[in-house]
Amino acid sequence: MAQIQLDELLEQAKNAYERNDNDTAETLGLEALQLATSLSNVLSQGHAHNTIGISCLNRGLQQRALEHFIEAQKLLGNSTNPKEAFPSLLNIAIIYNSQGQFADALKAYKSLLQLLHDEPPGMQHAQLYTGMGNVHTESKNYEEALPNFQKALEICTAANIAYGIVLSLRNMASVLTSMKKPHDALPLAEQSKNLAKEQGFTQLYLGNIHSIADCYLQLGHHTEALEILLEHLPQVEALKQLEDLDTFLNLLVQAYELNGDISGAYNTQKRWITVNAEWQGLERSKAIANLQLSFETEKKEKQIQALELNKRKLEQEYTQAELASLKSRMNPHFIFNVMNSIQSLVYTGDKYRAVEAIGLFADVMRGTLHHSGKQWVSLKEEMGLLQQYIQLESFQFAEGLTVDIDIADTLDLEQLQIPGMLLQPLVENAIKHGLSHLEGEKRLRITIAENDDKVSIAIDDNGIGRNRSAEINQNRTGHQSFATGSIEKRLALINNQGPNHVTLQITDKFEQGAAAGTLVILTLNHNYE
Repeated sequence: MAQIQLDELLEQAKNAYERNDNDTAETLGLEALQLATSLSNVLSQGHAHNTIGISCLNRGLQQRALEHFIEAQKLLGNSTNPKEAFPSLLNIAIIYNSQGQFADALKAYKSLLQLLHDEPPGMQHAQLYTGMGNVHTESKNYEEALPNFQKALEICTAANIAYGIVLSLRNMASVLTSMKKPHDALPLAEQSKNLAKEQGFTQLYLGNIHSIADCYLQLGHHTEALEILLEHLPQVEALKQLEDLDTFLNLLVQAYELNGDISGAYNTQKRWITVNAEWQGLERSKAIANLQLSFETEKKEKQIQALELNKRKLEQEYTQAELASLKSRMNPHFIFNVMNSIQSLVYTGDKYRAVEAIGLFADVMRGTLHHSGKQWVSLKEEMGLLQQYIQLESFQFAEGLTVDIDIADTLDLEQLQIPGMLLQPLVENAIKHGLSHLEGEKRLRITIAENDDKVSIAIDDNGIGRNRSAEINQNRTGHQSFATGSIEKRLALINNQGPNHVTLQITDKFEQGAAAGTLVILTLNHNYE
């Protein structure tokens, strides 16, 4: 009788998450897990963990989902039929990939292939090869990604799996485009596009349009790229998928820029900023809401010790969400101020300088996009984006801006990690509030030194000083300042997470009683990958 009740609970939980009622699914899954444990039914315990994991994953609670999938895989993998563990292990691989744990993801996919070693190649095999291709693509190991997508294509072609054929061709084209091989990518993207249109796979069809336009740009066919993007923009908008629209508009900016259409590039860039901010805001809201939901759900657990442990983990995750929230507010602010910086250049009528500014702006935007999903980046990445930003700002100064950057030879720039987008607002403050109002020579010096187990980053300007700047900006409009208080709040959140302690010191400089600029010093522990 108890076994019948257990089977009914698992079936009800499955029905609940299939209709997207994930709260109910988790509640039923927890009840099933408790009953299965009392009955010492290992197989049902595994299925219950898998059900709970799916309900968490559907709400974006990846870490909780991963914990339950791992438990399910342990229980089901040791059963008389190890293939019972296939769904759990597949979800583990997908989560590892999304979290950037590429080696663990590949290990999981290879274990899944081993489970299918005695079966003829079919849809599940194609799914696994596609997954491994995605892992290699995410880790930018394109040479390894291609053969996996090729293998998936071969299996789908033999089994006549239409969606798999279209997807595999699209993936191969995308990888070849990333490898800057447009001659090889273009025919694959065209073939995938035509098949997607025949089968009604709209999202894949538009994804191929993006790849085709990218190939055109790489081949120098700028007009064709712009035309195909503009032709299909209404369809992308109709999908109402912010991530797809974000990517499409970003490529459209490049197309306008390479066609020398400054106005089109500028207006599309403004629209992209709005879409990007909306997309990041949506993701941030979902993350914070799901963390709160996770804590409320955790209250259902009966073991107090486990609850306290998970509460601490959730508090750390919530801090990460707050950091993401603050950082995603920084990105639109940063973009807004850069747009203001080049706006005057666009309207001067100096086409060549304006095109140069738009091109540099596009590079800065791509760098900002790359940084947006990371809390920590290499010092090499951060300095690359910072130097592009400074170059863009220097367009404003008729008398020029003298910039000196001195980095200690002993530092490994590729391995040393610092909080992403941390230096830019500090440099922006130096330029916007200190140097822009200064008559005469404007100097900015950035020094990165190593002292024992610390790294210090000094930003030194000879501007008008903070007090005079505050007086000038009190009645000024048209510029948004990302206040030092916001930077300090971000540092406090970072320091609350762990041992990677970062301190900020700001000193007003004076010479013979007069303001002589500002010195900002960031100090952080060595943090190598």
